[in-house]
Amino acid sequence: MRPVHRAALLVVPAALALSSCGIPATGVVEAGAPASGIAPTTPVYFVRNGTLVAIPRKVPEAGDVRAAVEALLKGPTPQERRKSLTTRLARQPGLFSRAPAPAVTQDGNPTAAEAAETPTETMEVTTRGDSLSVELPWYTAELSSLAADQVICTVARAHLLTLWDVKSVTVTVTVTGAVGPPIEGSDDRCPDL
Repeated sequence: MRPVHRAALLVVPAALALSSCGIPATGVVEAGAPASGIAPTTPVYFVRNGTLVAIPRKVPEAGDVRAAVEALLKGPTPQERRKSLTTRLARQPGLFSRAPAPAVTQDGNPTAAEAAETPTETMEVTTRGDSLSVELPWYTAELSSLAADQVICTVARAHLLTLWDVKSVTVTVTVTGAVGPPIEGSDDRCPDL
């Protein structure tokens, strides 16, 4: 084959390949809603055979300690109960699940005395650096050491999700239940997921 013919055979496919590389102008193409990320999760600690077990729970925002404790207080799902997961967090015996309605004035607001004495169903979370304090709702029973560990590990691991840039830190948590003294612990004995 002549060099001219050989060159022509190489030039024609190259020219076709280069001419087909362009992307045609199509304008804006509607493709639905913007992509969204994976829902954030946090470990919540339940109990199986007397040992803490971390279970991932979806939360509104990674590191949301309040949402993590609320998920813990709800207890294991029916599917998790079938897998022998339980909780040591309990309500005080003989109490209703809701606080009694406060006495109100004629304008519908609670009286000052009633507002001060009416227990709240919410919890208080205070953060000071690597130390957190959690006051559980009024209806929780006295905490056993395993129940306290459930709260300590859940709170500490949720908080650690906000410290992604820190290599090694120990989070200390103080838990105050409705009954009994405050209990303090850290995340160093919490199992991983």
